[in-house]
Amino acid sequence: NVETYGCGEIVSVVNRAVGSGCVSTVLFSDGGRGRSSIYHANATSGWPTATGSGAETVAVETTSLDAYFGALGWPPVDFVLMDIEGAEKLALEGMGELVRRNRRLKLVIEFCREAQEEAGVTPVAFFRLLGTAGFTKFQMVLGDWFDPSSYGFGPGLHELSIPTGLPVLKTLTEGGTVNVLCEQT
Repeated sequence: NVETYGCGEIVSVVNRAVGSGCVSTVLFSDGGRGRSSIYHANATSGWPTATGSGAETVAVETTSLDAYFGALGWPPVDFVLMDIEGAEKLALEGMGELVRRNRRLKLVIEFCREAQEEAGVTPVAFFRLLGTAGFTKFQMVLGDWFDPSSYGFGPGLHELSIPTGLPVLKTLTEGGTVNVLCEQT
């Protein structure tokens, strides 16, 4: 994608998984369907499993965003995109210094309730962790693919109040995902 979209001068690809620290772990591969994860679920959920058909495991090294950017001398960071299939809690735990040093940092997190639950994280706990990290303003990012007649939302940014908006988020993520823009206030 970096080459396809001509982003090679502003995007660095690093052959590591993001987590809370620098360790070795196992990635459960889903064969390229976009749901590989360090967590495995039962085969009926559509998530990779250690024993499910076609599931493969791959040894991967992880790093925290604090370790990565600290090694680079703490360059300014304005934006982080997380699409890491349930490992968001680990990534947030490993980026406290990055957030502290970059008060304008914005996150877009592909929120998948199923992936969070497989990782043992409830939506309430997930947003509490974001709040503890300083992120208290949330907006759902809905694209053109989204059918506004289904839920009363059209494409664009839509405020997500926590905790009152969690039932809406739950409905919108039944069997899918919603991107959530997280901002510090």
